Amino acid sequence: MILRLALALLPALAVACSAPRALQPLPPVSPAASEQYLAAWTLSRSADFRIGGPVHAEAVAHAAEAAALAPDWVAPQRFLDQWDHGPGLTLSDRYAEHLAAARGGSEERAYLADRLRPRGRRSSNGGRVDQVDLQNPWSFHLEAWRFSQVEDFAEAVERGRLALALSRDPSEVTYFTWALSGYLDEAGRPDLGVEVLRGVLGAGGGRPDG
Repeated sequence: MILRLALALLPALAVACSAPRALQPLPPVSPAASEQYLAAWTLSRSADFRIGGPVHAEAVAHAAEAAALAPDWVAPQRFLDQWDHGPGLTLSDRYAEHLAAARGGSEERAYLADRLRPRGRRSSNGGRVDQVDLQNPWSFHLEAWRFSQVEDFAEAVERGRLALALSRDPSEVTYFTWALSGYLDEAGRPDLGVEVLRGVLGAGGGRPDG
């Protein structure tokens, strides 16, 4: 499993970080859900991808199918937020503009990263349920990004490791590996970034058994 791979790399990846929190990984998503999400992501990178166009509609349909097949998986929901829900929202807090600013690299990025970060569900009495965060790789990924924006790459590496350890799908493994290797490079340890890349490539880019 990718969890075992990431935990095996913990000694080499420890770059001035605090004690790792207990991980509670969710099971991998189904191959069918992964295939639908990959199709959506691939179409979104097409030169013909335009909001409102046929390629956009096809990509959204694939993402919606992935979300239906794996209702607790963040990746397709995130895709739909960005490419389906976001452009048409007119909420009072102007969420559509927030998404656009986050993509555009404006000065609001640090604020938006905090505002849009998954914070866990709330219990019936309004208290935060932290266990959800510990299962969500995107929560750790976005925390890593936030720290990278203030050049705290030791903390970015710590959270990037946890995001990779909690990956549920080959596309997440690829994305979080790329991000972690970048944080390690910025932390002055490009050798460890290469080690992470080699470890995942040696496992076939998915969730290795060993």
